[in-house]
Amino acid sequence: MVCAICHESYLKSSSRRSTPSHAQRPAALGCGHTFHKSCIEDWFESSGMQRCPQCKVLHTGSPTVLYIDIDEDGDDAEVRQLAWDINRMHFGDESCDYRVMCELARRNQLLEEANMDLEEALEETLCSLYGEMESREDKVDELVSELEGLRRMQRRTNALLLESNECLEREREHTSRLESRLEAVKGVATRLRENNAGLRKALEAKLRETRKHQAQHGYSFDPF
Repeated sequence: MVCAICHESYLKSSSRRSTPSHAQRPAALGCGHTFHKSCIEDWFESSGMQRCPQCKVLHTGSPTVLYIDIDEDGDDAEVRQLAWDINRMHFGDESCDYRVMCELARRNQLLEEANMDLEEALEETLCSLYGEMESREDKVDELVSELEGLRRMQRRTNALLLESNECLEREREHTSRLESRLEAVKGVATRLRENNAGLRKALEAKLRETRKHQAQHGYSFDPF
């Protein structure tokens, strides 16, 4: 049998039966629950109210120390019965049924066990959610890193595109200058062809005149 506050046995020696110190003796509250006398007194002092740590029932007066021998292998039903009898003597409530209080205590114990199971399940769920959150954070970090890589690639691509546009603009300017020069060369060639045509006409006219002169004077001269 152990104290519900410190979870230590009421026995402090290794013998089958032991007589503990006054502070370590079991003390019963009016609800029937028992604790170490020092544990329940410390509990009342720290909590600021005299409520049973197990069933939360308000207790008046001091806990009743139980001066009985405690068997390690025994059941605490005897202690609970004695505490209940003491409570009935204090308050004169003969209508209270010990079996009802035992059933309430049993149900309270079941509720405490269910609450512990619920806390364990909640802790497991929180651990699972925390692990999932860490996994998602890792994925987010990977996506952010990938996005930064894509942004760097985009900046390099934009720089290359700008450089290509500048080169294309320079090529366009150079092509425009070449086209202007070509137009000028075409104009010179046209003028040269016109001059050549005029010279050819003048030369042909001179040649005809020379041949006519030769025919008049009776000699032949062919400059070609």
